[in-house]
Amino acid sequence: MDKVGGFRDANTNEFLSYDEVKELATFLSTALAQKYNVGPGTNVSIFTSNSIWYPVALFSAVRLGAVVTGSSPEYGVEEVAYILKASSTELVYADKGSFKTISAAATKLGLPQDRIIRLDEAEAGLTSLKDLIKQGQSAGTPPAAWKLPPGQSNKNVLAYLSFTSGTTSLPKGVGHAEMVLPMMYSDYFAGHDLPPQCRCSNSADGLSGPCRPPQSPPWRSATLSQSVNGL
Repeated sequence: MDKVGGFRDANTNEFLSYDEVKELATFLSTALAQKYNVGPGTNVSIFTSNSIWYPVALFSAVRLGAVVTGSSPEYGVEEVAYILKASSTELVYADKGSFKTISAAATKLGLPQDRIIRLDEAEAGLTSLKDLIKQGQSAGTPPAAWKLPPGQSNKNVLAYLSFTSGTTSLPKGVGHAEMVLPMMYSDYFAGHDLPPQCRCSNSADGLSGPCRPPQSPPWRSATLSQSVNGL
């Protein structure tokens, strides 16, 4: 058994402790803020298979106040394009299995290819999560962790956006406010002295309701996207 809590890859035995996840997510958030201007109002989507690097990607975005959309890597081009557009995604993670589909969907929408990050090892010419961690590590002081603005409640600030399977129609967005993250990652948060400013749940049929995202990304002219407290 592991002496400390964390995430272990059942296939490779690679292990990341919770403290390592926090440190790596902080480095990654530094690169995301500097290179891609990720912050409150940004939506970051993740279309990958199970990976111990998933929480690093998730918490790095959360630390900056961005909204994270987690979706199945099994979706086809049309479904991915729909989700990217509906969530106003500005940055997306893919892996070897989903990359071609994500790339095709991004091209369909006009999302630049350099906005696709590989969660796993990347081929030449592509950017990987580990590349960005190295950049953040050498960048100096990380940006301050995002905090709830005065007067706002963690019950209605969007943190996480997931989509239904879409078996009977197009996938529908389900927004989760800040209070829900400690429930989703209770083991992680229990081991850290973190401000409990994370989110409650608010379902949205097609992204309606109080957790509806605010504005379009700069690469397209439609509407939607918004933010949990840092590590």
